[in-house]
Amino acid sequence: MQNFTGVVILESLNDPSALDNRATVLRASDIKAPPNDPHPVWSRRLVRVPLESMRDLAHDLAKTMTADFYNHFVKDTTLVVRVTSKS
Repeated sequence: MQNFTGVVILESLNDPSALDNRATVLRASDIKAPPNDPHPVWSRRLVRVPLESMRDLAHDLAKTMTADFYNHFVKDTTLVVRVTSKS
């Protein structure tokens, strides 16, 4: 089975449960947020997503992501990026 590996910032999601049952957390870490961000620390998750779940997860992330964030996933030479913006 082939998997995507990705990085998700939990603060980028209005509903982090979008990851439930679709992504396996490989590593959890906190990083300092950029200046002027409403969250002083971001909760970063390195995740593994099965190939067959990637399309549905990307679709669901797009519905729950807050403005001006992105999440990305890679598998071999394939890159999936979900971006939201205020405009």
